[in-house]
Amino acid sequence: MMMRTHLDRIAPLAAALVTAAVFGQDAREHATDAPNPPPAAAPSETPPAPPSAAPATNPPPDATPAGAPASTAPAAAPAVAPAPAPVPAPAVAPAPAPAEPPKVRFAFKDQNWDQALDWFSRTTKLPIVRETPAPQGTVDYLSDREYSIDEALRILNTLLQTQGAMLRREGDSLYLQKLDDMKRENVPTFVGSLPAEVTDDQIVTLLLPLGNAKSGPVAEAIKNLVAPYGSVSDLEQSNSVVIVETAANVRRLMRLIAEIDKTDVENVVEYFAVRHAKAESLLKSLTALIGERQVEFVIQPDGKKVKVSEDKIAGLSIAADARTNAIIGRGNQAKLDQLRQTILLLDVPSAGEIRSMRLVPLRRLTVQDARQRVDAFVASMPQERRPTVIPIAERQSISLTGETGAIAEVAAFIAELDGSDDESERRSLRAIPLANSTVASITAALRSTLPELQLSRVKLAPGPDERSLLVFGDDESLGDVAAAVELLDQPTRRDQRLRVIPVSGVDPSALAKRAQDLFELGEGAPIPATGSRAGRPGLAAPRVQVDAESGSIVLAGRIESVEAFERALVQARELRGPERTNRLIVVRQRTAESLVEPLRTALERVTPENPARPTVPATIEVVGAANSLFVTGDAAQLAMAETISRELDRPDRADRVVRPYRPKKVEANTLVQGAQKLVAATRAEAPGGPEFIVD
Repeated sequence: MMMRTHLDRIAPLAAALVTAAVFGQDAREHATDAPNPPPAAAPSETPPAPPSAAPATNPPPDATPAGAPASTAPAAAPAVAPAPAPVPAPAVAPAPAPAEPPKVRFAFKDQNWDQALDWFSRTTKLPIVRETPAPQGTVDYLSDREYSIDEALRILNTLLQTQGAMLRREGDSLYLQKLDDMKRENVPTFVGSLPAEVTDDQIVTLLLPLGNAKSGPVAEAIKNLVAPYGSVSDLEQSNSVVIVETAANVRRLMRLIAEIDKTDVENVVEYFAVRHAKAESLLKSLTALIGERQVEFVIQPDGKKVKVSEDKIAGLSIAADARTNAIIGRGNQAKLDQLRQTILLLDVPSAGEIRSMRLVPLRRLTVQDARQRVDAFVASMPQERRPTVIPIAERQSISLTGETGAIAEVAAFIAELDGSDDESERRSLRAIPLANSTVASITAALRSTLPELQLSRVKLAPGPDERSLLVFGDDESLGDVAAAVELLDQPTRRDQRLRVIPVSGVDPSALAKRAQDLFELGEGAPIPATGSRAGRPGLAAPRVQVDAESGSIVLAGRIESVEAFERALVQARELRGPERTNRLIVVRQRTAESLVEPLRTALERVTPENPARPTVPATIEVVGAANSLFVTGDAAQLAMAETISRELDRPDRADRVVRPYRPKKVEANTLVQGAQKLVAATRAEAPGGPEFIVD
């Protein structure tokens, strides 16, 4: 009985001691987990031990009084053995609650990477396998927020990536590796897209199939957009690219590739039926009109350079289908619309009629307003003369196709509505029939004879019937080309010649008129310097045309006549006056306008009179923006103008006068010396006086 009593008293004390031991062990484990020295916040205190059970009190006195004898039972009573004390069942400890995942709080301040990684491993209980040494240097990262293990790993990887390293998690272990080696490791691999739960710091592999673009050019275009540790590979057979990078960069590259891999809207194919002309013949005209001439130089095996030129159409491919007599075009919609309009112009029953196309730009009216008013105007015209009206909104213009006269009427109507009468901006297409020559020969002759400036303003192409020349340009250029074609389209004769003679420094019309007078004076015979005209018949004068814009004289006729006229031009050049040039004189002290009249008056006085050869006076123009004078004249006039303007451009006296004198009987220097002595004698007391300049 006493044994049972003692056990009942000792059990609470033993339970208290066991509880204290358990809490003490937990406290020691927590103390061991803390880094030494701790890189995190202040070390947590050891949790206090739970209060021990109350100390055992003295056993209560026995029921028997202390003064009583040891045995009070009557001796006759038999002794009864005590019942055995029941053994207490062992105490069962309650099942521990599931431990919460540890939280991580960063408090790095000048912490070296080796200690930071060691602390992170102990805190998260994830061992680190170091396949590369820890980065050199220290790390700073302070935050009062607690992170889960995944969040903490993402932040630590972001810091490590600045040092070229990264922690890769596999199961319950972390692997420290260089970023350059990550693309060869067992990193997460995805196809087509990345799941949303993949954090931006992870190194991943993405296999991205392409639908429209080719994998080779795409891989080549984005390979410079990945970091040195990443890679981009081209899988040509499956038309896919493989990207190894951080998830953030992979998502960025996916958005870029998605824009590249869109459906090709710039590759539209259209079919244009040709009704009147032949598709093969029409193809040449279309290529020449829409395309741009490109010149290349090919080096032959012998080292010589050969010039090769051809017409190419940027952004458009066209082909002729002889089976269906149609033109097939492939390109963007704007180019196809231009191709449709050109085919509409060229596909006509006969090339003998002159049809034109004109693009009229709009300055004030909108395309919709102009279209409504033009349609009403065209409706009042006869049915057979009505041109085709096509609005072009992207160019703010109206396209007119039809008879030349009708187009001119509609264009004039649009100019009145729009308030624009700039003829230089109007361009049209004209078909010029050829009677004697081929298109190739006429085109070659025009390219070799017309100035480059004039050729740059027009486009030449063969007509659909191969018997007409198509010319596109402004009205003035079209007239010049038509006149040149008229001269060139003559019956083939071996004794005919066409020459274009450039003229500079003199009016080409005046020079041509003077040469014609000399030619007629010799009755068409060659100039005597090249031979005697005795016994030789007179020569017919060649056809002469003056191109004022390019400053050239065009001669066409028999070889003898052209050569004789060329010699007449040479002698006419010798009879012309001094060459006139231009000079810009800058006015620094006064305004340019105030010097015009004094300078013109002074130049008129100093210009010598020559009855045998009239002198052209110098012209003076004001360039207000530069406060300058633009003077045109011969060399002597320009030199005198510069000298006089320099004297007039003086700030001391606004009423300064320049008077030129031309001595007739004495030399200029002698006259100036005498005048200076006279001024010095008469103005001895007053300073200053006139200045003398000898030219």
